[in-house]
Amino acid sequence: MDAAVLAHGNVLYSKRGKYAQLSLRPPPHSVHSAPRSRQTMRGLLAELTSGSVLLLHSNEAEHAGVLLDVLRNVTALVPPRVAVSVVSRDDRPMPSEQALHRWRDVRASWQRAGLLPPQWFVQNVAGSAVVARPGSEGIHPFPIGVHNPNQLRAFLDHVTPRGLEAQVAQRRTLLMCCCMQADVPERQRALAALARNGFSCDATADQAPSKTILGAAIRSAGTAPSGDGTEAEAAARLRTWPYYATALHSRFVASPAGHGRDCYRTWEALALGAIPVMRILPNASADRSKFENVPVVWVRDWEEVTPSFLRERWRELRRRVAERASAIESRGAHFPFWLHGLTAYRHES
Repeated sequence: MDAAVLAHGNVLYSKRGKYAQLSLRPPPHSVHSAPRSRQTMRGLLAELTSGSVLLLHSNEAEHAGVLLDVLRNVTALVPPRVAVSVVSRDDRPMPSEQALHRWRDVRASWQRAGLLPPQWFVQNVAGSAVVARPGSEGIHPFPIGVHNPNQLRAFLDHVTPRGLEAQVAQRRTLLMCCCMQADVPERQRALAALARNGFSCDATADQAPSKTILGAAIRSAGTAPSGDGTEAEAAARLRTWPYYATALHSRFVASPAGHGRDCYRTWEALALGAIPVMRILPNASADRSKFENVPVVWVRDWEEVTPSFLRERWRELRRRVAERASAIESRGAHFPFWLHGLTAYRHES
């Protein structure tokens, strides 16, 4: 999954490729962040023409609050029919009740000015009733994407000419449940249940399968990192490629929630052709809607995940594909699907 728009950094993007860094990391107790940001925004808006698309990105809830303050105060500068989408990444559920009231004020001010109301795309949508439905209040669930898109792309570029489809067809591991940080209760409970059900999972803080297993996975996939590139590049490959190779050999990948409900592991599994297994969390119906266009196995309790349960799910998936090649929805695993969602609102009347 291409995570370009999800790259770290608070950057403003426009349809014409213009961008500007927005100062959202002020010194403690600074009162100048919003005015500086408004000045940056004014300069960018001067570059836009009617029909442009503006994507605003924030990495933390506090930074999203600055963006809301900026948006509320620039309506007089916005050209007609400019579509604005805010993308917010934070492990905490958003928006808070306070942020939701500010968001409503922003949308109301834009509507009074005859402008398209902004849209807010959130990594972990808060479970309050007012945003329980996707799109309600102009708030939409949005994926976290993959952690290291450059390394994942390099890995796929390396294995695809070497028969990626054959590797996918011959996945020997039923469930990958290793290689995740186990420092939160949800993951600890998941790993304990999976171990009781007979799966081999290493529950240490920074999990990894044995070197023997990894070496076999890498050699059999033809993915041994070459000696080309810098030492840092080689180290990055040694750190990430074994994980990718393990997922490439797996039919399913256990993806319990981490510090936030959405996690990189889910989207990395999808990028590598595996099926994420996830637990249905309370008050997360809006978040679950973003998985409607990708294959996911949902369970209510990790105790449900047994070898026989997964083998039956695998037979069912293969049977559906054999009957109709397009039976498994996967559009949501690819970035163009989400880019369309970010920009579709420019067509609203």
